[in-house]
Amino acid sequence: RGIIPIMDFVKVVGSLVIPYTYYWYLWLFLGENVIKAFKLYLKGAYFVSIVGLLVFVDSIFHFGIYEAINSVLRISRHPAEFGIRISGTLGEPTYFASTIAPAACFSIYNMFFSDSPIREKLREHDFITGRIPTIVILSASLLTYSTIALAGMFLSVIFVLMMKRQFKTLLASLSAVLLLASIAMTNAEVNNRITGLLDLSSSMDDGIIKPDAHGSSVVLYNHAVITWENLKRNPLFGSGFATHPVATTEYSIFKGTTYDVFSDMNAQDASSMLLRIASELGLFGIAMVALFLTRGFVVLRCTDPTLTILKLISSAFLVAIILNLLRQGNFILHGFPFFVFGYHFARKQFNSTKKS
Repeated sequence: RGIIPIMDFVKVVGSLVIPYTYYWYLWLFLGENVIKAFKLYLKGAYFVSIVGLLVFVDSIFHFGIYEAINSVLRISRHPAEFGIRISGTLGEPTYFASTIAPAACFSIYNMFFSDSPIREKLREHDFITGRIPTIVILSASLLTYSTIALAGMFLSVIFVLMMKRQFKTLLASLSAVLLLASIAMTNAEVNNRITGLLDLSSSMDDGIIKPDAHGSSVVLYNHAVITWENLKRNPLFGSGFATHPVATTEYSIFKGTTYDVFSDMNAQDASSMLLRIASELGLFGIAMVALFLTRGFVVLRCTDPTLTILKLISSAFLVAIILNLLRQGNFILHGFPFFVFGYHFARKQFNSTKKS
């Protein structure tokens, strides 16, 4: 429609098609075997969690671990109220939290909810099931001090609750939710982000932005407004793929204000995949996302250990997809297509295993 130059459109589409094609063939190479693929992913998540915790410890006691690791792997350090916010090799704590979220989901189930038949089947499939790996992954996730990590754990508990459907599980889930809420309200890094959106929303209603508003909250709020304005004008199919930067130029609420530096920040990805889809693809895009998530969701109750494991893996992939929909808008960042295809193949393998 001429909103963006044709070569810019081709570039963006190409950068999307090539990675998804790669991950599609990767899954074909793995035989569409979700259990095998998730085991490999889990080992990788365990490794990067160890690296993250070592760097965290070094930030407190200064053993020289960070320098040694950074000479081989590029590691970013983000200061926190206590130690650092773990980001692993991914640059940002939020990205690290969303990427290991499926491993955290598996760890929550393995530590608190799995029974003997499930543990035996996990060992039979050579999964990492020990207490130490579980604690390492969960600790690394929590020490990102990220609301995304807490949201991922909350979703994981909900999905596990749906799987178990037991009163004891309900009590444990409520306790976990209260624990996560307490962490969120007492930790400065997390609490700043939660209150930041609320404060910003109220201050915008008054026409005055608080000078200490949190940067990421400012940017996310801006893109929520931009998406809404763009969606109102292009409700059915959005303004077109890769056009959110144009919408940002037109509808940013911070242009010409003291927050002008944030006016076009994250214009490419809208700070949220869901916001970007709504802006660029409209109600059609939202419907396609909803259809994909609902069609792939495993809802059947079963007692077979292998089917239960497949349900757990499906839920773990779903957690990663939801977190990315909420908080980052890049369709390929940090292996996101792996989770998308994994969610699809988990349902497919569940159905084929159930029939056999």
